[in-house]
Amino acid sequence: MGCLNKSFQQQRTALADKTSENQSLAQNHSAKEIQAEDQDEELRQLINAKRQKINFPAATAVEQWEDLDSKIVLKLDSLIGNSTLEHKLATFGDIVYQTSLETFGAKQYQSKGPPKRSRRQCEMDKLQENNKNKEDRKKRSTKITWFNPPFSYSVSTNVAKTFLSMIDRHFPKTNKLHKIFNRNTIKVSYSCMPNVNLTIQNHNKKLL
Repeated sequence: MGCLNKSFQQQRTALADKTSENQSLAQNHSAKEIQAEDQDEELRQLINAKRQKINFPAATAVEQWEDLDSKIVLKLDSLIGNSTLEHKLATFGDIVYQTSLETFGAKQYQSKGPPKRSRRQCEMDKLQENNKNKEDRKKRSTKITWFNPPFSYSVSTNVAKTFLSMIDRHFPKTNKLHKIFNRNTIKVSYSCMPNVNLTIQNHNKKLL
């Protein structure tokens, strides 16, 4: 019986030790979780807005990269040094991004102007302008001045031919007024006069 009591007491002490260890571990774990949650909230507030592109320096700027490495190490030690592995993996990228953004700043984008036109587009524009000019020229009606001499069988002279030859003689291409007075701007067409007998009859009708 004495042996049984001793073994029972040993089991009870072992169980008590295990429960105390579990309680201490649970307390430590809960404290770490609370601390990690607080740090997560701070990081979420810092990276709440949309992430911007970082203006990283050139790869040859060794001093700037070493400075960034030291800052990242200090922040990692201060923020997630005592946290769990899962929490470290979850917040590592956010800490690196925030530290880089604070160190180098975000990229500033310039407003893009209108796109440059290619050589082919410029040539197409010129062709379209030329076609428009040709259409405008076609639409223009030349101003023509008509000379209408009265036709009569009693006149044997070719009045139209004589008139056009006078224009060619007095307004040659060297003359300043050739653009106004030439065969393209001045035309000849005979006009028929009413019959004399018909004119007399109309006059008599008015009187009578």
